[in-house]
Amino acid sequence: MFEHSFRVVKTGTFEELVMDFKDNKYELLSVFLESEVSNFGDWIKDTIEKVLSGEEEKQIIGGNCCVLEINRDTTKIYDSLAEDGMGNWCELSTRELRDLIDYWCEKEREFKRKQNI
Repeated sequence: MFEHSFRVVKTGTFEELVMDFKDNKYELLSVFLESEVSNFGDWIKDTIEKVLSGEEEKQIIGGNCCVLEINRDTTKIYDSLAEDGMGNWCELSTRELRDLIDYWCEKEREFKRKQNI
C-alpha cells in the first residue's frame, strides 16, 4: 500500500479525517478519498468491481471534484475542476485503488465512531 499518514482537519466545530500520501503525485488521491468516496463510496466500489470482474470493459465516472477513468489494470483520477479539464491527475492499479477505498472506508468509520458522528 502507498506510504501515508492521517490527520484531522477542523472546520469550525466539524472535524474531518484526511489521508495524506508521502508521494505528492498522489495528492489528488487524498482529495478523491475524502470528497468522493466519503459521499459515494458504495457506488464507486460497485463501478470498480464491474470493471475488475470483466462485466464492463471500462467506466468513466465523475463526482464533486474528480473524474475516474477505470480500466481493468489501471485507473486514472483527474481533477474535474481544473481549467484545462485535466489538471492534477494520478494513475494507479485498479485493484490497489479498490483495496485502498476499503481501507479508507474502514478508517473513516473508526474516526466517526470515536467522534460519535
